Amino acid sequence: MQKEEKLISECREHGDDEVLEVKKGIAFRDLPTLRRWLQEYSVKRKRPFKVKHSYMQRHYTVVCDKANCNWRVCARKQKATGKFKITKVVEPHTCAEEELEQRHRQLTYTLIAARLFSILKGQPNMKVNSIIEITEKLFHYKIKYGKAWQAKQQAWKMIYGDWEETYEKLPALFNAMKAANPGMHYEYIPKPDEWRNGR
Repeated sequence: MQKEEKLISECREHGDDEVLEVKKGIAFRDLPTLRRWLQEYSVKRKRPFKVKHSYMQRHYTVVCDKANCNWRVCARKQKATGKFKITKVVEPHTCAEEELEQRHRQLTYTLIAARLFSILKGQPNMKVNSIIEITEKLFHYKIKYGKAWQAKQQAWKMIYGDWEETYEKLPALFNAMKAANPGMHYEYIPKPDEWRNGR
């Protein structure tokens, strides 16, 4: 139990125990950072949203996923800094607050991977069930095994890079090794069922 609490405290970010407030004027270094922040806000508030407009070079708008609610957040890319800044907030939620089920549309495996990145970097062989428990403690939602497994795979990708891209770099590495060791021979087998140059 003590070990699990230590892992959760490692994963928490500044202000995690406070309720996030969305305000006009908050700036984010780029669109992915804004998206992740809004996802966490949505999950912690138990208020799912949907994206109304998204144009990476210019603006981003989200609205409550309930049809009769006026809640909306608009952000625009600032020309001078290149940062995304929240320019308009329509509050409060006018829909009735209801307890959500075990699912939340913004609690994605990529958000979980980003939050568990530091833990999985230190413990890459962490069990999927431990990821489920930590996610439940952080976000108060119990995720399914498949989503936890995907989060672990995504975190590995963030830590070590894409396996397929790395595999494609092997021929260059082997050629460099062969140039340094003239007697060396190697055989590179491309991915199964993939043919190159008609062979």
